[in-house]
Amino acid sequence: MKNLKAQFKLIIYFFIFLNTCNIVLAKNLDKFSRAGDISSYFSGILSLNNNQYEKSYSYLKSLNNLENNHYNYARYYLYSLVTLNKLKDAANYSKKLNDKEIDNFESNLISAVYHIKNNDFEDASFYLKELRKKIQIDSIQDLLSTSLNAWANFRNISNLNEGLNSLNLIPERFNNIKNIQITFAHCYFNSSKTDKIFKDLTLNQDINFSRYQFFHTNYLISKKKEKKTIATLKNTLDQFPRNLMLNQLKLDLEKNKEFKNEFDCKKPADVVAEIFYVVSNALAKQKNYVASNFYLSLAKYLNPNFVSFNTLHAENLFFIQEYEEAKKIYIKIKKKGKEYN
Repeated sequence: MKNLKAQFKLIIYFFIFLNTCNIVLAKNLDKFSRAGDISSYFSGILSLNNNQYEKSYSYLKSLNNLENNHYNYARYYLYSLVTLNKLKDAANYSKKLNDKEIDNFESNLISAVYHIKNNDFEDASFYLKELRKKIQIDSIQDLLSTSLNAWANFRNISNLNEGLNSLNLIPERFNNIKNIQITFAHCYFNSSKTDKIFKDLTLNQDINFSRYQFFHTNYLISKKKEKKTIATLKNTLDQFPRNLMLNQLKLDLEKNKEFKNEFDCKKPADVVAEIFYVVSNALAKQKNYVASNFYLSLAKYLNPNFVSFNTLHAENLFFIQEYEEAKKIYIKIKKKGKEYN
C-alpha cells in the first residue's frame, strides 16, 4: 500500500512539473539524459516531503549542476543538506549558486548564518542584503531577514536605542518574537533595565513565556547576583515545577557544574539560534516538519551547546514516525544531566 501511495505521489509531482514548465524550461529537460535522472529528481522531492532526508540527499546529489536549468532544484538540495547537518557543504553550495548568480533565499540565509557563526559580520551583512532581494510573499522570510540583519549589525551600533529601532522594523504580526529580541537587546547593550524587561516578558498573562525564565536566570548568573538568582529560580520552579531546563540549571548550580544549556546574549549567534528555534517550534505546531527541521538545524549549528534544541528535534522525528532517529537523540539528551535523564 505504501509503495502504491509513493508511486501515486510521484506521478502527481511529474504532472505538476510538466504543467508548470514554460517553453525554455521544457528545453532544459535535455539535462535529464536518462529516464533515471527524472526518477531521481522526483524521488528526491518525494523523499524530502516524507522527511526521509538521507534518501532525498542521495537522489538529489546525483543530479549535479541541475540548478543551472531548474531553479527549484537548488532549494530542495539545500533543505536536504541542512537537515542532515551538512552545513559546510550547504555553505559551499550556496557560494556556488551566488557565483553563478542563481542564488535564492535559502542559499543567502545559509551563507549569512555560516558567517555569523564565524563572527564574520561583514560578509554576513553582504548575504543578508542579497537575502532581502529574494524575499517572496512569506512573512517568515521577512521576519528572519529583518531580525538577522539587526543582530549582524549590532556591532556597528553604539547604543540601545539604535538597536531597538532596527528591531522595530520586524513585522507587526510577530510582536511576541520582537519582544523576545528586545529583551535580548537590553541584555546585549548592558541596559540597566534588563532585569525589569525580563520580568515584564515572563510575567505576560496573555502569552506563555515560561521558557524565558531560563534566560532571565542565566542573565542574573552572568551578573553574579547570587541571592537574586536563587530567589528567582525558586519562585519560577514553584510556578513551573516540571521545567526541564530550570531543574537542570538548579542542579548544575548546586553542584557547581558547567551549565548544560549555554547561552550568551552578547553573542549574536546565540540569539539568532534562539530566533530560529522559535520559528521552528511554530512550524512544528503547524505540522510543517520539513521547514521546522531546516530552521532547527540552523539553530543547532549556531549554538550546538544548547541541549534543549535537541528536545524539539527528537519530538519532530517522533511525530513523523522516525522512531530510531528520535531514540538516538533522546539517548544523547539523557547523558546531559540527571533531570534530562
